[in-house]
Amino acid sequence: MHKVVAFIALLTFAGNAHGEAIVMAHAGMSRSTMTNITPGRGETVNPRIAPLFGASIEPMGFHALFGATITNKGIDATVRGDAILGNFSGGIRARYVELSGLGKIPIHEDNNTIAYILGGGFAGIEVGCNVRARIRGVSADVDCDHPDLNVSITGTSRFALVGGLGVSKKVGNAWLSWDVTYSHDTNPILLDGEETNHRTLSSKVGIGFPLALSARGKR
Repeated sequence: MHKVVAFIALLTFAGNAHGEAIVMAHAGMSRSTMTNITPGRGETVNPRIAPLFGASIEPMGFHALFGATITNKGIDATVRGDAILGNFSGGIRARYVELSGLGKIPIHEDNNTIAYILGGGFAGIEVGCNVRARIRGVSADVDCDHPDLNVSITGTSRFALVGGLGVSKKVGNAWLSWDVTYSHDTNPILLDGEETNHRTLSSKVGIGFPLALSARGKR
């Protein structure tokens, strides 16, 4: 096993596939769920689909990405009501700033196009959380730290393992990229006394430029 770890570490520090430091902006969508959520009678629980955006840097001399991303996670739910009130809908909406460190290992290179594997983790800092309810067109939001709720998200930090695949292509001086990642929290949230974790599938596109070129553009 130690030989496998040493080999991955060697690839990570062997110099990035671009041969230069790259600064990148990215945006996309995420589909998040929460584990151990069992719908009750008349309830439907759905994944939360939300936008994400951020920035990253791929240092010269490393097969790695270091970045910061703003994400929205949680679940959406519908409860079947009666003929008068109709259905209730709502869900948990947690917002995080995620600081990530990912190994980026090339698996194929051809004609300015690079396919790669991503693997690593992130620390997510909670920056907002609310529980939303909606009935007959009227919505109400309540902070997750409200004393009548039993949700231990506010003020917490999330840690997760991440894996995925991606591809990037050089167009002029720019690098265009697309990747898909899956993340699973390693520390639980308490929801109504039960432990649960975020699980998230994300897809994002990005555009990056060599760091030296970016610096020249600011002068």
